[in-house]
Amino acid sequence: MTDDLSARRNLVLDEMLIEVPFEGWTRGALEAAAREAGELTALPILFPGGVAEVIAWWSARADEATLTEFAGLDPAP
Repeated sequence: MTDDLSARRNLVLDEMLIEVPFEGWTRGALEAAAREAGELTALPILFPGGVAEVIAWWSARADEATLTEFAGLDPAP
């Protein structure tokens, strides 16, 4: 998840996580996050599946972070 598309998706996701406590997982929150990240016009390319795709991306990113952390533990879990 380190290519340009992934980096841009992460920018939008990070902004979305700021919006969610106030707006919930809504289209409005996604659009506000994309606007804040400077990616509003690219939103259909970044997350064509809308909010559901953002949530899936967040889950995948969390899984990746967990695996990275596990790999560094001694002893390994």
